Amino acid sequence: MTLESNAMLTVEELFDLLGITKSGVPCDYLRLYNSSADATAATVTITDTTMVLVVTGGTNAGPSTITFSDADSDTLTELIAKINGLSKGWVANLESDGAQASTDLYIMPVTGCLLVANEITVTGFDRLRLERLINGTSQAIETYCDRVFHAAAYTEYFDGVSGSCKMYLKQYPINSITQFEMWDSENNVSSYIYTVNTEYLLYDTAGYIYLRGGMTTGHKNYKIAYNGGYSTIPEDLKLACKMLCSAQWNAGKAQGITAERIGDYSINYGSSASLLAIMGNETVKQILDLYKKVSM
Repeated sequence: MTLESNAMLTVEELFDLLGITKSGVPCDYLRLYNSSADATAATVTITDTTMVLVVTGGTNAGPSTITFSDADSDTLTELIAKINGLSKGWVANLESDGAQASTDLYIMPVTGCLLVANEITVTGFDRLRLERLINGTSQAIETYCDRVFHAAAYTEYFDGVSGSCKMYLKQYPINSITQFEMWDSENNVSSYIYTVNTEYLLYDTAGYIYLRGGMTTGHKNYKIAYNGGYSTIPEDLKLACKMLCSAQWNAGKAQGITAERIGDYSINYGSSASLLAIMGNETVKQILDLYKKVSM
């Protein structure tokens, strides 16, 4: 997993609020040993960029170095496949989500691991745990506010209502209008193109178009292509996301629960720590209500 396109925070930004470092979010990455019966020793050393595996004595004697940034070993799944493919008696088994980054392994001094009786557990930073927390919380905020916040391109069709002049777009602020057309939905073609500031006015922050001549009644007879949303998430909205993530994190620690699988609107810390309950925080609610879409 990686941060979704709608994520409101980076993992590093969440670190600052939680007051933790990578060492504060441990995870068992893999189990490792060397099966060489004729060897006298087998060791593993982990730096921030490499894993060095050394067999001493026997037919498999020699070092093997795996670089985490290589394309065939930059994820945990790939790293394990690389270790097992060395053909020097090395045996690695997955303990975590295979999408974890190899670069998030914790540094390890020279450690012996000859034969299965001396199998060791290699640990790392559980980045996916925080990414799930950020992704789920960001999605919950968008669901609550009924908006998508990151800027993106959209196309919407409107039913014309006689006597009405305003068309509220689903996503805002409106950064630009690519095309505003009278649309022939039956034949799927444009029948007229409107000109900004002449035939319509754009109220970008409020998120609507004002059609000076008023609408013509019809079904999906207006087509609007536009870019809407924030190129940079507002700081108060980011603060609300941080506070929700922090509350969920602390609730999970208090309850001794380590699984953070998040649905569209809640997190599995128990009912008392559900995201809906945490949204009862008045500061968070006041911020989110500023961004909540008002039905028109």
